[in-house]
Amino acid sequence: MKFELDNGKEIQIKPLQEINDVFALCDFVNETRENSRFLGTDEPVDPENEADWLENRKEEIEESEYIYLAALDGDKIIGSSSVECKDGRKSHTAEAGVMIREKYRGNGLGTFMLKKAVEKARENPKMEVIYLKVFSPNKKAEHIYKKIGFEEVARLPKFFKSDEDDYGDEIWMILK
Repeated sequence: MKFELDNGKEIQIKPLQEINDVFALCDFVNETRENSRFLGTDEPVDPENEADWLENRKEEIEESEYIYLAALDGDKIIGSSSVECKDGRKSHTAEAGVMIREKYRGNGLGTFMLKKAVEKARENPKMEVIYLKVFSPNKKAEHIYKKIGFEEVARLPKFFKSDEDDYGDEIWMILK
């Protein structure tokens, strides 16, 4: 699958099982977390933990219970989108997410990737309810999610704190 950036550059979109470079994945996750105040954690990932994470996802990927797409500019991972089926009493639900490197934001790549991940997730009848969470200061992401069809269903006030006195709500959205 391919996506064309505004500047005409072609980006490859591949499923997780085709990504074998743990170091490239770590670089992507760490840089994206470092440059975003809207992610829930600041903890860096290391190659050993990321390799374990990938290994633990194999069965879920084979059973289409974990959808993960990576966007590549050459060999560099520049974005990802995912939909992960939950287990237990929440096994009919799946949480969606998207991350794009700062330099590549604003050209539709995140919207495209999330749409494709959701389309793939819809093929699995277990994923009856697809939801995501977004922090209220992240208006651009909230706009994208609404454009795709997500609707706000809950809001947790002051659930997110990025700086000493910078609070935000956590918004839960469900795909209609």
